[in-house]
Amino acid sequence: MIKGDLAAVAVTITFGALLGKTSHHQLLVTSFIEVVLYSVNRAIGTKFFHVMDAGSSIYVHTFGAFFGLGVSRILYTRKIVAHDKETSRYTSDLFATLGELIIINPRIGVPPQISAPFA
Repeated sequence: MIKGDLAAVAVTITFGALLGKTSHHQLLVTSFIEVVLYSVNRAIGTKFFHVMDAGSSIYVHTFGAFFGLGVSRILYTRKIVAHDKETSRYTSDLFATLGELIIINPRIGVPPQISAPFA
């Protein structure tokens, strides 16, 4: 059950790279493919490379980020670059910065006890 939750988190991270650039159907197909590839990646890392990670943050974040970047590169066309939705906005940059500060700050961030069941 926890491994499935972690695969869903990897899909959510990938959605962050793809939102606004893809349709709902593309996101659905991408999520099905990603869950399978995430499971294969985790099995290879655990069984062959013997990588143990408390909370599985290495598997989740790196796979989700690089998978999202790979899919966005595959779906890239030159006519999309000049689109209005491809520019940054002040409010989105502000909320991204505030969210990152909350995560990084140990006093108000996520306590380490939350990742203990995943170990």
